Order: sequence, then C-alpha cells, then structure tokens
Amino acid sequence: MKSAAAVHGPPTGSAVALPTWPLLGVCAGALGAAALGGAGVLDATAQGPWPCALRAVTGLPCPLCGLTRSVTAAGGGDLAASFERHPLGLPALALAAALLAALARGRPVRMPSAALGILAAAVMLTWTLQLVRYAA
Repeated sequence: MKSAAAVHGPPTGSAVALPTWPLLGVCAGALGAAALGGAGVLDATAQGPWPCALRAVTGLPCPLCGLTRSVTAAGGGDLAASFERHPLGLPALALAAALLAALARGRPVRMPSAALGILAAAVMLTWTLQLVRYAA
C-alpha cells in the first residue's frame, strides 16, 4: 500500500485562514465600488470621501492610494484609467470576486502562504512605483 505522501505528493507549504467578516467587507467594498462606478454613481476622477491618513501626515501616497478610484474606473469600463490610478485595481477585483465566491460556499477561506507573499511583494512593488512617480 502506498503512503499518503506517495499518493498526494509532498506537502506544498502552509496556508493561512483568512478571517471571514473582514474579508467579506473588503470584497463587498471593492465589488460595490466597481458597481457604483459602472452605474455612474461614483466618479473615478474625484478624490474619495476621506483623505488617506498616511498622505495627510507625510505627504506621500500609501500602498493602496488610488485603489478605490481604480476599481471604480474599471466598473465604469475605463480599463486604462483603472490601471493608471492603481495597477492592482483589476487584479483586486478578480481576487475579490473569487474570494466572495469562496465565502458564498460557506467554507473557511485559506490562502497559501506563498500566495500571500506574492501579494505582499506586488503591493510593495506598486508602492515603490507610486513613490517614484510621485517624486518625479
């Protein structure tokens, strides 16, 4: 009889359970902003209803500055403006939809640690690009 490792292969790493309620709020917020942008209720060119705390204190954009306007522009069909406002806007919408679908199945959502690392690296890379663009 084969061992479990031989049948299923070696362990692929740990996964992190994502908290349900905060995840639900973030996903609903992202998809809601896109829907409101598509309906013309939110203007993707306007500043948001509250200022970024990091920008207010330091004058520098935070890693997520522009993300709400990005998903709003995507919802309105302006993909170029979405990418310009924040390069992770479209991937954030896709991730939000996938996570919301997983939550709808009623099971805990687990994300591989490596995927979280890649996500963190993508956010840091786009933040670096925002800081370079801001300084120019």
